[in-house]
Amino acid sequence: MGEVDHQPRRVGEGEDPEADPPARPETEGDVAFEIAGEAQHSAMLTNLGGFGRHLYDAIVPGGLRDWVESLSAGSYIHIVENEFRIPWELVRNGGDFWGRAFVISHATWDSAFTLAPRDHPVNKVVNIIGADLPAYVAQRAETLFDTLRKVYDFELVTIRGFEDPAATSEIFSHFETADLMHFTCHGEVQNGGVYLRVVQDREDIYNVMVRAIRTKKMRSDAVVFANACVSGATALSHRQTLSFGSEFCRIGAGAFIGTLDFIDDKPATIFAEQYYDALAAGRDVGSALRHAKQTSRSNGGRIGGGYFLYSLYGDPYIRMNWSTRSA
Repeated sequence: MGEVDHQPRRVGEGEDPEADPPARPETEGDVAFEIAGEAQHSAMLTNLGGFGRHLYDAIVPGGLRDWVESLSAGSYIHIVENEFRIPWELVRNGGDFWGRAFVISHATWDSAFTLAPRDHPVNKVVNIIGADLPAYVAQRAETLFDTLRKVYDFELVTIRGFEDPAATSEIFSHFETADLMHFTCHGEVQNGGVYLRVVQDREDIYNVMVRAIRTKKMRSDAVVFANACVSGATALSHRQTLSFGSEFCRIGAGAFIGTLDFIDDKPATIFAEQYYDALAAGRDVGSALRHAKQTSRSNGGRIGGGYFLYSLYGDPYIRMNWSTRSA
């Protein structure tokens, strides 16, 4: 690393925070992300819209309906739940889906984090690339933070689980020092519960199990993004409700982003790029997630409808501060 300007600065500081971040340069193979045509996208919206209305009718009480109706687009809704997760992001009543219209964050009653706007300096980013990903997705994940590294000074640790059987132990070794941890991998479920598949061996015991996290400590206010199917969902295992989001925040992380259901690898990768572009532009964790969803919406069916399924657990108000790389 070169000399560091120790005055924290966010990308886009002094600019309109609502402005779109600069577009990433197109690379060969981008056409591979055009996986859903307009007709398929429309069908997906129709089906999700019906499910969202069912949720609204079945679980949203009158008082909550009136309050949400009074909110403006982009408002923050923080939901504290006991055990079973409800996909509030998919609730809909005539207008937009709640997860796209608002910034929705989740917590359980025993969550350790506090809700408060604050900045978190970025000194170390850990980028984890799991096993059995399509080659182009792995390549895209490898360069996920390259644009930021050209301008901002932080340590970037890349862990390639597809070639390193000891990757899981290395991941755990960075828990207490990482400010931002990103997983590009498969999320799977076995008898031991939900786990993030990072190495070639599919057995949960050799990967990142949700049960193992509670024995670790995370850097305070760190942000974790598990870009893996079912990573944000709750699994019932041995009569205990386990969620990566609640476990990461319970050991110190400030926010966790995961998915509620299965998402194709390719649109998941491009969504992550949109999210980090927004995060680097000075948006807080929650606003960056909503912005990425809005960007995906403006792209129509180009990357499918999986962006509906991203969920935020923890504090949506955290902003990441990036130190400018010296010339």
